[in-house]
Amino acid sequence: MLITVTQEKLPSDARGIVYFFLILFLVACAGDKTAKEGGVRELPASKEVLSADEYTTVIAESEHELEASTAFKDYSFSIKYIPHHVQALRNFKEDSNRDSLMNQFIKNNQTTAFFMLKIAKTGDVVNQDLVKTVAKAERNYTSVLEYFSFNMQQDVKLVVDKDTFPCVLWHYERGFDAKPNATFLLSFNLKNNPETAHQDLTLNYEDHLFGVGILNLKIKKEPLTLLPQLKI
Repeated sequence: MLITVTQEKLPSDARGIVYFFLILFLVACAGDKTAKEGGVRELPASKEVLSADEYTTVIAESEHELEASTAFKDYSFSIKYIPHHVQALRNFKEDSNRDSLMNQFIKNNQTTAFFMLKIAKTGDVVNQDLVKTVAKAERNYTSVLEYFSFNMQQDVKLVVDKDTFPCVLWHYERGFDAKPNATFLLSFNLKNNPETAHQDLTLNYEDHLFGVGILNLKIKKEPLTLLPQLKI
């Protein structure tokens, strides 16, 4: 079975990489809160150079343009593209040498595409652990946990034009409380062409757990080419 989702409206620094995976999930909720309080808006028609606060606000309020999602059977799947400047801000905003570190991080990751992937159980699943839910239906708990932590990375690829890229960095945000969803932070090395990141980006997931088959989540190139620039 093949499921394709398209958002038609969507107009190494080693230290930096480590910080990204440790910090990105912890501050994601703050960005979601900003978006809810500030409302939803479109990305500007042309690139702007914004201060850190302005940039954070614009991205939070228009992040729907950088997302794609679908639901199948009892599960929902969603991806969010994480711009380089967002990563840099989250990694080094409080660092005394922020500007230098951010510039170096952005320079080192021009050909890297970062995403957040979320899988959730739909329906009446309040305080129900996703891993236990899947394990009860398909496998034992340890097998599902191992798949989420390691093996699932091999089933996720990024398709850009005629090229297919493997996932090079993978992090499963394991929760120790009952959560009906799972969050994964991942990245892809798009060879040596930074312009590749400004084309349609399709996350391809060849499912071996949820009964979905092959799942494609596409983020259109238009919003990627309109992302504002961060004034550093």
